[in-house]
Amino acid sequence: MATLHADARREHATTRPREFGTERRATWRVGVVSRDRVTMIVVLLLFAFVYAGCAPTGARAEAPKTATKAFDANAIARASADPDNAGPVPVDDQSPAWGDAVAPVTIVEFSDLQCPFCARVQPTLDALEKRYGPHRLRVVWKHDPLPFHPNARPAALAAETARQLAGNDAFFRFVALLFQDQAHLEAGDLHRAALALGINGASFELLSRSTSVRDRVDADVDLARRVGAIGTPHFFVNGVAVSGAVPLDDFVAIVDRELEEARTLTDHGTAPSEVYALRTKANFKEPEAGDDGDATAEEQPYNVPLGTSPRLGPDDALVTIVEFSDFECPFCKRVQPTLAAIRERYGSDVRFVFKHLPLPFHKHARAAATFAIEARKALGDAGFWKAEALLFASSPNLDDGGLSMIASSLGLDYEKIRRAIGSDADAAVLADDEGTSADFDARGTPHFFINGNRLVGAQPLEAFTKVIDAELEKARQLVASGVPRANVFDELMRRALQPPPPPQKDIPAPTAANPSRGPSGARVTIQMFADFECPYCRRAMKTIEELERRHPQQIRLVYRNLPLEFHEGAHTAAAAALEAYAQRGSAAFWKMAALLEKDQDDRAPLTREDVVDHAKELGLDVKRFERALDDGRHEAVIGADVKLAEALDIKGTPSFVINGYYVAGAQSLGIFERAVQRALAAPPGAPAK
Repeated sequence: MATLHADARREHATTRPREFGTERRATWRVGVVSRDRVTMIVVLLLFAFVYAGCAPTGARAEAPKTATKAFDANAIARASADPDNAGPVPVDDQSPAWGDAVAPVTIVEFSDLQCPFCARVQPTLDALEKRYGPHRLRVVWKHDPLPFHPNARPAALAAETARQLAGNDAFFRFVALLFQDQAHLEAGDLHRAALALGINGASFELLSRSTSVRDRVDADVDLARRVGAIGTPHFFVNGVAVSGAVPLDDFVAIVDRELEEARTLTDHGTAPSEVYALRTKANFKEPEAGDDGDATAEEQPYNVPLGTSPRLGPDDALVTIVEFSDFECPFCKRVQPTLAAIRERYGSDVRFVFKHLPLPFHKHARAAATFAIEARKALGDAGFWKAEALLFASSPNLDDGGLSMIASSLGLDYEKIRRAIGSDADAAVLADDEGTSADFDARGTPHFFINGNRLVGAQPLEAFTKVIDAELEKARQLVASGVPRANVFDELMRRALQPPPPPQKDIPAPTAANPSRGPSGARVTIQMFADFECPYCRRAMKTIEELERRHPQQIRLVYRNLPLEFHEGAHTAAAAALEAYAQRGSAAFWKMAALLEKDQDDRAPLTREDVVDHAKELGLDVKRFERALDDGRHEAVIGADVKLAEALDIKGTPSFVINGYYVAGAQSLGIFERAVQRALAAPPGAPAK
């Protein structure tokens, strides 16, 4: 089965960074009580006040519940020591799981909460659960945070904390929230996600630092290495390895076969509790020597499109290095001497391609990227690379004065460049590069693809030369076999991985009951499922507004209601906004929506009094407004939207369907722009492809 994604562990993967989520085993003494014991005592005292809350629509709340318990560090060891009972991919009773323990088929998922392909495959798993039900299928989660995803390990620790505090169902709700917005997995985001599920903040912070949580995650990571799960997502279906976010039909073929094999076993007297171990032993293939987590040599390269990006080096170079970079990133600056050394060592055998990835927390990065693009417009590729060198030399002094000095040294009209920066004139170029980076999970900087082989970070020269030398050998073999030198890169990329196709939803056209804005005949319709108390919806609206500014005549935004049960005032807010729409049309709806979103500044739940005050502020008929809140006249519209979300397997907010293309969560502008461009490129009325 073709691998669609294998987030490779680099050479340093076998010694995962210790700075993420680890603690020293120093003793905090109260009398003679250890710190970990005090942690557990406090957690037990607080646990009575912990409430798991309601899941987003369709999240795995219906999964059979398991007892909540702290991780027993010996559980995996006991299971592994008894392979006849546990099988070569052991599943202990403390792993988060959906489905019956004696289900005839078990899917073990090794996943990373910052991996976009792991998020992308979740609807496929949900579809499998609906198709087979908990008595025929069990899905077991294993943590495998990859070292080049800086927030993956803290997120894994947070999710395990949620499990130990609030149980199996809370774990899957927590994971669903994180997958909805992978761009925001900092400590504060994790804490807010826990609070959103009703988990006590103090107990969450305390337990998340305990060895009980850390040992659970480390045990999963160790198991991933031992069974050869070298990337994420990685699955074992009764021991059959499946790598990547593969389509539903690929899973179905394996599950159906395994159901038949399991039925044969039980028909001949095998106990249901023994089926998993027997089938896993029959299916599992031991990883080959060297497959213990260093996947550099095994990873299939990626076909990262070069597009019209700036290039340095001959077109017939045997090795192409695509660099995603940020001029204000200190690590990008640090790696520049290494890249210069590569150019000197390999000469015309290597070319460089530059992709912009200005990170949002670098204040001047986007302006510097625009400067470089404008320099290229004026001076060509040669001028771009001169500007690139000067920008990195000046970094982090990239404010207006710093850019003005660089422009002067290049003979550029800085006033013209300043206007381009102010108007975000090169947003389309930046969005295209950002969309490409997301397609290939290049989320941090610097990020490189060497003939498609991923290399992450400001690595030493030796890390680059190891990959380059191996690629040169392959390229020279192709030349010796008769492939023209100028065609070598294309030939290599012909065999490389494309990104998975964007997920799609077949959604009906909106009706007059759905508030909207933008031209009725717009080429692109964005249907947004949202909740007025959802902070991610508020964040996403800023991105949508920017998208509308870029495409004022091409986008129509339609609002669909998906008030989540654990947001106390969300349903009232939805009714209030619809009544504003009923009284004064779309303009009043969006004004009410803005007021409701602003209410999030006050962390208290939204109340009836709040929405009535907003009605007064907007000049609505207040008596009619209050009657509408009382008589439920807008329940049919809200209910229809919720039912549609369920039918489309949309589980949380915000979620977007853009001419059939599905975007989940408060994603970056580049992700939305990529979906809009796909929609605009299709013939009018054509389905998503």
